[in-house]
Amino acid sequence: MITTKLNPIKGKKTLKSAALLLSGLFTISFQTASANQLDDLVSTYGSDLGLDGVYLPAPENTPRVNIESLGVGGYLISWGDDQIMFAPSYTNPDPLSLLLDTHVSKSTVDRLIPDVSDVDMILVGHAHYDHLLDVPYIMEKYAQKATLYGSKTMKHLVASVVDPAKIHILNDQASTAADIYAEPQVAEEVGTWAYNPSGKIRVMAINSNHAPNATLFKGAILDADGGLIGEEIEWLFEVSKGGLDEDLDEVPSSAFFWREGQSFAYVVDFLDDNNNIAFRLHYEDAASDPTKGFIPTAILDEKKVDVAILTVANFNEIKEPFDHQGDELFQYPQGIINNLEASHYVLGHWENFFANNWIYPDVWWMFGLRGDPVFPLDVVPLTNASTFIERVKSASGDMSHQNFTMPKPGAHMSFPIDQSL
Repeated sequence: MITTKLNPIKGKKTLKSAALLLSGLFTISFQTASANQLDDLVSTYGSDLGLDGVYLPAPENTPRVNIESLGVGGYLISWGDDQIMFAPSYTNPDPLSLLLDTHVSKSTVDRLIPDVSDVDMILVGHAHYDHLLDVPYIMEKYAQKATLYGSKTMKHLVASVVDPAKIHILNDQASTAADIYAEPQVAEEVGTWAYNPSGKIRVMAINSNHAPNATLFKGAILDADGGLIGEEIEWLFEVSKGGLDEDLDEVPSSAFFWREGQSFAYVVDFLDDNNNIAFRLHYEDAASDPTKGFIPTAILDEKKVDVAILTVANFNEIKEPFDHQGDELFQYPQGIINNLEASHYVLGHWENFFANNWIYPDVWWMFGLRGDPVFPLDVVPLTNASTFIERVKSASGDMSHQNFTMPKPGAHMSFPIDQSL
């Protein structure tokens, strides 16, 4: 057997130059194809967002949940004096760096991250690089009192750079929604709540999964007469599937070794002074199969969902089951919307995070090439955001487009609490 070993030192400057060039070409090539998807979409910096979609300032002292979009799957959420964060992603490596030199861009994080010094909890839905790569550095420098929540694989990936005392594993505490279509059928299991230090915010993980990244092959097997044998075949490809069973000595230097691990959705409750649920949020950072990520009925019976954060990227790769004896379609996001029946939807993880052409990477920033109209934000490759929005509308009945928000990175959304309920 002949093996080769990449020398990480030799040719480093050449590889970096090539990466930057490929970054630019990759970015520009997808710009033409996807920028027009944004023409008619809701991209708001919003202020007060009523749950009915009406922008109407609430009285000054009205309690509110404030959500700041950090890009990709990251959000900073504030409730009174408490803050939690869904794992932010500022480093957006170009395609060559993803393979050879995936590392956190500290200068990019330094330039873009808001004040997260009050964050108590950082929640990770799955452990791919675009959700976990920046987290250790952010915890070290900016969110120093935060505890990291996620899967066993997440812990194994960052154990060399994050204090194990600041990692909370959720695999044995997660909920599972009932699935009558599975073989064998899956019964509902309600998990365990985890509270922030003040007790004003509680979170529960929900077992979910991750959509394939792409359909690489479609075909069918035919008999001698040209008839179809079985069903049409689709070869679905997902990067970095699987998990880890032990701690790594160092974080991976290639994106392909940031394993997914168990994917979680989250239900987050914001509690008032009487420990009643004032506001409920559902979050997921990956499009998921039917019933995956669904909130168990026992939880929904306590309170419905006020805001749900959905994932646009790769939604079209969720293909089954389409129909079960007359039941409603279970594509994504229709299935999860039918489960949640939220009052408002935030459409996230939609922007192109491969050498992002809005304000990343540093090469654009250094030369002043940033923001509209030079390199405007575009949609992640192989994803049609307009189709996603049509699915949101179809699943939500007569809901107008004002009942969902597709925020740009840096957008602020503020949801006043209706105290009359």
